[in-house]
Amino acid sequence: MKKVTSRMVGAAAGVSHVTVSRVLNNDPRVHPVTRARVIETARRMGYPLAPADGRRTVALIIFEINLSGYLGSLLSFLLEEISLQGYRVELISSRDLELLSSRAIAGAISVSINDHLNEFWGEFSNFPLVRLNRPSCHRENIYSVSSDGIAGMELAVDYLFQQGHRKIGFISDVHRADERVYTSHRYEGFCDALRRRGVGEPEAFSFFRDQGRFPDLRRWVECGVTALIAAGETNGLSVAQQLNSLRIKVPEELSVLSMEFPGISERLIPAHTTLSQDFRGLAREAITLLDRLIDHKPVAGDVRVPYLLIERESVKTLV
Repeated sequence: MKKVTSRMVGAAAGVSHVTVSRVLNNDPRVHPVTRARVIETARRMGYPLAPADGRRTVALIIFEINLSGYLGSLLSFLLEEISLQGYRVELISSRDLELLSSRAIAGAISVSINDHLNEFWGEFSNFPLVRLNRPSCHRENIYSVSSDGIAGMELAVDYLFQQGHRKIGFISDVHRADERVYTSHRYEGFCDALRRRGVGEPEAFSFFRDQGRFPDLRRWVECGVTALIAAGETNGLSVAQQLNSLRIKVPEELSVLSMEFPGISERLIPAHTTLSQDFRGLAREAITLLDRLIDHKPVAGDVRVPYLLIERESVKTLV
């Protein structure tokens, strides 16, 4: 087949090849209607949406306004990795996905919590999407890169058991329904790890955000709970504040294993032992997977990234 050129795209779209070049460089001087027509024509004809210098553009889709904790850490590594791989980047809110049809985008990475993205992705684009810690839909050219919460919780529970803890609580930073659909499967991993060690009712001391006020942690201690896992990067700080208000000493009365909040976890008193998402690994795997999808290279499927355990001072050894 004859190679498609910018002049051919321009002729089919009714514009000059100079206008095609401006569209591919996301030049703001091009009228939105013209831009959308050129992009649609280029995609239909199989013309690569890349400027003359070859630096293709990746859309980074976000939803949240608060970018602290998990999102702040993940975004910083994503932006760094996208740059290292030679891509340009555009931030787009998941509330404004219609902008995708008017931008010269080669592919997208989403850190949005919007779980309906899979349902209408095809309405806005025909290019690949990689989602971080959210479900995939290969039929719609959507793939997932997630932290392996099942293996991560196995790592955390195994560590606590090695320190002699047998009655362990779980405090989530999200609603129970959300915890079930998160691709990391943190709570599922927690319960499975305890069951494998003979704990009959691992759900007995569990708390989710939709249950309202914080659980009575003093009662948990009186019931024999010696350690708890705080799931969610900012949740360790909330748990530390709650324990301080109840005058429960960590780790003397209750050990805490939280999730790494970079720059914060090590500054808590005592410094928290944590289960850490490999943010750099997530970012690297996401852009590597997207790069292969953009170039129509074969991929093995969704990617799982291991957690890391960081040992500090908030877990007491009982044995």
